[in-house]
Amino acid sequence: MMAKRDSPFRIKPSLDPALTQWCLRFVKSCTEEHVERCSTVLRDLHLESRRLFLDLDEHWGGSFGLTQNGMLMLCRSEAGLREETEVAERARDLGLGADVLDSQQVKGVEPDLRTDVLGAVHFLDDCHLEPHTFVRQLQSRLEEAGVAFLWGREARGVTDHDIELSDQTVEHDVVVLACGSWTGQLAK
Repeated sequence: MMAKRDSPFRIKPSLDPALTQWCLRFVKSCTEEHVERCSTVLRDLHLESRRLFLDLDEHWGGSFGLTQNGMLMLCRSEAGLREETEVAERARDLGLGADVLDSQQVKGVEPDLRTDVLGAVHFLDDCHLEPHTFVRQLQSRLEEAGVAFLWGREARGVTDHDIELSDQTVEHDVVVLACGSWTGQLAK
């Protein structure tokens, strides 16, 4: 999956030693024991994140399209439904809501769904939002609070008080580095 161009989690192959080291650690962590050890932490992060988004949605008056309909994992094969049922059982063991549905029950949850499925698992604790609306709301509210967004500039250095940009030096109280997987490299 990681080598496919259209994958949601893609790694471009290279001989970069840091990437090779990361890949080896990743493979070493892909064990049932590791998943078991991490599952309660991941559940707690999920639930706390959900709670914070619900609080923010209430505080902002429902302005970013948050819905609490859960998530349907649709299955078109018996094997797929068996695998997803195992995930549902694990979720329930962790105290999460997960219902295994047949095709008729899927239509009850999503009456307008037009697809050929054998069944699904409905993960009840999931929420969804409109990402572009959320990001616009977040930026607008942060700007109202005095946060400055400086787009399209190269950061050349950061000290405790200043950021040296390509065209100016800016004083700061707090700097947020939000570059996804490149954040660690940028922070160095």
